[in-house]
Amino acid sequence: HAFGVYSSEPPTKPFQHQDVQAEVDAMPTRDLESGFMGNARIEGYVVMYGKDGFDAAWAGLLTERGTRTWAMTRDQDMMVDMTRNEYVGRTARVNAEHQFSI
Repeated sequence: HAFGVYSSEPPTKPFQHQDVQAEVDAMPTRDLESGFMGNARIEGYVVMYGKDGFDAAWAGLLTERGTRTWAMTRDQDMMVDMTRNEYVGRTARVNAEHQFSI
């Protein structure tokens, strides 16, 4: 993503850059559970498009143990619904192939 702010007047102050990496590094993290199977809560997701429409949806999910896992779906009906309705907070079922369903 990008944006531009344009003006015919010069800025009153020069550009200011702030290095916030130390603050980001100090934030809490979660362990990854790559072999997870079972129910988990969707924390965030993205629906990816290909040249012919929806390609896949990926979700970051939180398990009941507090770990994070990743899963995907290619279910066309679900991907349509994911672009129209909010899925964050919903419970999904993750299978052995790292695919999720609702």
